[in-house]
Order: sequence, then C-alpha cells, then structure tokens
Amino acid sequence: MKRIFSLFLFATLGAALAPAWGQEEGEEEEGRSPFISARGKGKAEDAPSPMQLIGTNTFPLGKVSGLDIKHVPFVFTNAGQTQVRLTSLRPTCSCVRGESDKSVIPPGGTVVVMFHFTPYNIHGSFQRGLWVSFSGTNLKRFHLAVSGEVLPLFEGLPSEPISLQSAEMGVVWTNRYVVTPTEAGIRLDTPKVGIDENVRVEAALSAVPATNTAGAASYELTLVVRPLTVGRHKTQVTLPVTGRPDLPAITLDLSVHAGLSMTAKPDQVKLYASETPVMRRILVRTDDPNAAEESLTWEPAIEGLTVSVKKIKAKSTFMVTLEFTPAAVKRLRAGKESRLLFRYPRHEPVEVLLTPANGLNERSAEG
Repeated sequence: MKRIFSLFLFATLGAALAPAWGQEEGEEEEGRSPFISARGKGKAEDAPSPMQLIGTNTFPLGKVSGLDIKHVPFVFTNAGQTQVRLTSLRPTCSCVRGESDKSVIPPGGTVVVMFHFTPYNIHGSFQRGLWVSFSGTNLKRFHLAVSGEVLPLFEGLPSEPISLQSAEMGVVWTNRYVVTPTEAGIRLDTPKVGIDENVRVEAALSAVPATNTAGAASYELTLVVRPLTVGRHKTQVTLPVTGRPDLPAITLDLSVHAGLSMTAKPDQVKLYASETPVMRRILVRTDDPNAAEESLTWEPAIEGLTVSVKKIKAKSTFMVTLEFTPAAVKRLRAGKESRLLFRYPRHEPVEVLLTPANGLNERSAEG
C-alpha cells in the first residue's frame, strides 16, 4: 500500500513540474507581454506573474514636436488570487516620468500606468523606456517603451558637430545657416559663444524676410571661426530659445583642427632601474614630405638626457634617440610621470610619456 501511494505521489509531482522543466530558458509564451524575472526562467518556483499587461508594451508615437509632451496609458490586470502591490516605476531617461492611479491591485483589478514623455532635449529617432515592478515571490518586472521621431524646433541648423580643418594657420571659416522655427511663437535670442584661448568664434543672428507655413520669421546665423594656435580645439555656440517657458537652449558643437598632424611611436617610454646608460628610440612622423631635422624641437630640457634626431628613408619621419644617464633614470623614476613635448612648424605638438617601470632593465630599443 505504501509503495502504491509513493508511486502516485511521484507521478503527481512529475506532472506538476513537467511544464516548468520542459520550458527552454528565454522562451516567451505567444501573446504574453515581455517581462524580466529576477530569478530567471525555467525554475519550478518561478510561477507566471499574476500581473498581465493588456496589449503591447511598446507604443509608437510617430513624428512628434519637440514641444509636445506625450502621455501614454498602459493597463495591467491582476489575474491572481491575492492582491499585488506596485513597488516601483523606474525610467531609463530623465525625459520619462511614470505615474499610476493606484499602488495596490486587488484580485481581478486593474492599474493604469501613465507614461509621460517630454521630448525637449531629444533629437531624431528615439526609444525610451520605463521599468514597472510589482510585489510577489517571483519578482518580475515589465518594460514599457515609446518610440518615434522628434522633429527639430528649428529647421536649417546642422544636425552633427561642425568640423573645421585646415593645414594653414591663417585660415578664417565663415558658415551661414538659414534657420526657421517649426512652431509659431518660438524665437532665437542672442547667441552666446564659449571662451577658448585657442580659437576665436564670432556668432551673429539676423532676421530674414522668409517665413514658413506657420508664419514664423526665419533667421540667418553667421559663424566666423579663426584658429589661434596649432592643434585640435573644441568650443560651443549656445542659442537661447524663447517663446515658451523652460525651453532648453540649442547648443552647436564646433571641432577645429588647425595645422598638420604629427605622431610618435611609441608614445610612452618605460624607465627601468639601471646602473648603466639607457637608450630608447621612437619614430616621429610628420605630414611634411621634406621634413628637416633641425626644425624638430622638444621641451623641457632634462638633465642627463641627450636627444638626437636623424631622418630615415621615409622623408617625413625622424628616428629620435633618447639616451639617459643612470642618474637621470634614478631621478625620473623617483618623481612623478614626466613627458617630452615635440614640436614641428605648422604641426600639432605630440607628447611622449616617461614612466617608471618595475622589473629588469630592457636594453633593446623601444619602437
């Protein structure tokens, strides 16, 4: 009799656990809203969530104005036998805010989660999300999302950073943009230019007679950029937006590269403890096809370091030999990281780091 009862109990448990064991990890039942389980799927104790999302978890907004705040409702129902508590609403972006009409959902009850989306600082195509968590032993959470495309508040502005490059230092770039509001009552105020000692930027805004379909006046934005030093520089021009409260300003990013490029390989020299002189070699490449050895300079002058320059077969490349006395090596290893700055006319300077290293001295030249 005991044996019959044991067989019956085993068969009953096996039938109850078979669906959980048979489900592959990562599978989702057709028609169910996607969710994330903190315990993972495919475990016997991980029962289906009593909370069910009615409809899809992603809502397409299509094309929306940057001023148009969207409010999208998502409805959940409690299909279980006990009440469930909504424990958290966690947005994936500062442009998203979640709100619910109740925090406790009785059996058979529903809760509306309102997805508030503010697109002021969003540009182009987007998808933004909101994580919704409920109480329960299986700790599941739902991911809600909205997607679409935010139309710009102004047409005619560059959508990418403005990149300017010239091998010469005396260049002056002048860029003009005709800018038109896409919403009535929206205006641009006086541009503000970032301060940078390496590049000078002038920005001017003037009204033009053209109007768009909404009757909004257009502007002509003129940017005049002058590099003051060789190298790569970044700066910004800010355009305040008025006509509505709390509108964010428009920021134009400028990237300026003046002069030619120069590289050093390797760009780091490791200094090991040594009782004998240490020699290291690096290759300095320029963009000058007729590079002159006497035009390559470096700083600072380091006591105990001898630098010699020799042009190699590639007419634009130098072999630079660094010879350190034992005293110089000891002094450089005892201090903080040092560096050599190499300069060549009309080229961006390049740095070589001198760093202490542990282990045995490597006599072979680096590079």
